[in-house]
Amino acid sequence: MNGIADTVNDYEVLNRRFDLLSEDDLSRPEALLARFEQYSGSGAVDWDTLLRHARVCLLAEAGSGKTRELRAKAAELMTEGRFAVFAPLEALDREPLSAVLSSADETALAAWLADGHATGWFFLDAVDELKLTEGVLERALRRLAKSISGSAHRARIIVSSRPLDWRAKEDRETFLAE
Repeated sequence: MNGIADTVNDYEVLNRRFDLLSEDDLSRPEALLARFEQYSGSGAVDWDTLLRHARVCLLAEAGSGKTRELRAKAAELMTEGRFAVFAPLEALDREPLSAVLSSADETALAAWLADGHATGWFFLDAVDELKLTEGVLERALRRLAKSISGSAHRARIIVSSRPLDWRAKEDRETFLAE
């Protein structure tokens, strides 16, 4: 594999918009599902807005294209000359970031770390898949933090999950702490 761009062939760009969720939305999964079913789009933001945030949790149902979209967004940023990588959380739970990345992505990571100024995006897929393998979100995020030590302030981290697998309080606190 020659990097992330090889994995996004035949991808259709959707120009999605995303809703910002309140603490109340996140604490009640049944209300969250109802909101998805009756999506209004009010207050919706686009990818450009999301990419400016230091930490983003992208919640969507199974089969909605989260994985493909995260891979494609990372490839798009790399094509634009910006640093971005995609990594499955279940792999990051077991191995350091360098072992999870392709050779090309590992080289790009080293260049980003050496740069010292540029923003980098880390697309971490599937809290729900991580939990299916009995992985631990805190451990996976700690491995990422060690891999980018000294550069975490320049990192934008986007994680994905199914709504019912995201624990509003515990997972959010872990995500923001690491």
